[in-house]
Amino acid sequence: MPMFVKGTYPITQLQAQFEKKLSLAIREIADYFIQACSKQIESGQFPGHKGVGLTYRGQLLQNLRIDQNEPLLKSVISDTPYSAALNFGRQPGKMPPVQPLEEWFRLKIHLDPAEAKKAAWALAHKIKNEGMDPKPFFTTAALQTMNPDVVTGILRKHFEH
Repeated sequence: MPMFVKGTYPITQLQAQFEKKLSLAIREIADYFIQACSKQIESGQFPGHKGVGLTYRGQLLQNLRIDQNEPLLKSVISDTPYSAALNFGRQPGKMPPVQPLEEWFRLKIHLDPAEAKKAAWALAHKIKNEGMDPKPFFTTAALQTMNPDVVTGILRKHFEH
């Protein structure tokens, strides 16, 4: 049976209310995605990945953000330069930049500058020769977020009274 609402609402007012609710729902979906990414990064557990967790998670976590281009358009961005190579892996053939690896060895492994440089060059050559397996933190989080139950639940929360 159709439901009628008493009163008259200009279409622009209804549209504005709808867009506001939708914008809030989209923001919540983006927040959910960031949380799912954070859980993937912190756990270091990815489909098909057997090994240690992510030891370089600090910069990845700090650089996840929501870019709010327009009220109804949100993008989740990782500004970390290596995030795409980490998520999708890397084919053999091209050597990655050595300087960030060197810095990582100095800061995280606490090697002195000479040892860090040596280790960075060795790892860069290994990546060049063997490539790098993907650790799909972003892809896994996106699939979790696109789950119809997640999206429907968030939309219901914002549109049901």
